[in-house]
Amino acid sequence: SEASFKDDHLHTIAYTSIVKRKDTLPAIFAASNKNNPSNAISGILWYEDATGRIVQVLEGPREKLQALMKKLYADSRHFQMDVMYNRPLARRCYASFGMLYGVEAAIADADAALQQALQKADEMVANASDKAERVMYDVKNQSSKCRAAVLETQRRVNYLQEALRVLNDERDYAQQRLQRTLLFQISKRRLIEREVASARMQIAIRNEELFEAGVNQTRALELLTRQLEKQAKLEASAAKLVCDAQRAADAVRSAAHTASEAALSRAKRKASQKALSMAHSADSSLATLAEIDEETRPPRQQ
Repeated sequence: SEASFKDDHLHTIAYTSIVKRKDTLPAIFAASNKNNPSNAISGILWYEDATGRIVQVLEGPREKLQALMKKLYADSRHFQMDVMYNRPLARRCYASFGMLYGVEAAIADADAALQQALQKADEMVANASDKAERVMYDVKNQSSKCRAAVLETQRRVNYLQEALRVLNDERDYAQQRLQRTLLFQISKRRLIEREVASARMQIAIRNEELFEAGVNQTRALELLTRQLEKQAKLEASAAKLVCDAQRAADAVRSAAHTASEAALSRAKRKASQKALSMAHSADSSLATLAEIDEETRPPRQQ
């Protein structure tokens, strides 16, 4: 029974999906009414005939709802399942366990309240009728009091009939209001779906732009990498040319040093030879002078 279930740790989940075949709805509805009461799950189910879309609100213990959602996700009779909200619940919005179809849930609640009011009105009418009978019985003895009581009873009966008419009008108004609310919710849902589709399209466009920007960035990085590789190769070539020039300069300096030493040696040899030649010339000149001096010197006296 409903009283045996405790509304501790209540949770509510609302989702929407599209039914593949309309003729599967009675089976879904029957399974909901059969299984949900034993799990303390209550709620409501709407169906839009034009699109095949259903909107279902579930409420009950969190663990039971999670187990039920796993089954719903695996159910192949519907697709495009989208959870609208999943949150804790302070108290139930749909008192009856099971699942009502379409607007019948709200109408059932209104009818239940109306039936209680009508039952109370019938009891009041019955009581008034009993009182009227007793008053009519006492009319024989107290005609004046009976007339007043009859009039009062008639007035109260008229009041109760008027109250019953007002309750009927309120029920009709509640049904019309519920129908308008349902149509408004469906229109709002369609608007939200169009906005979501537009947002998804914008996201896809932004993703394409980001992808193109990423491709351009990758190309720029590849071009920069090739330029850096060329620059590295040029720097390596320049370094090699500098090393080669350095080695060539060292070779030139070494050759110049070697050539200077060779030229100095040749100059020394030439100077030595010239000095020797000049020494020989000097010796020859001195010998000639000595001979001339000997020839010109006067003879010694003995």
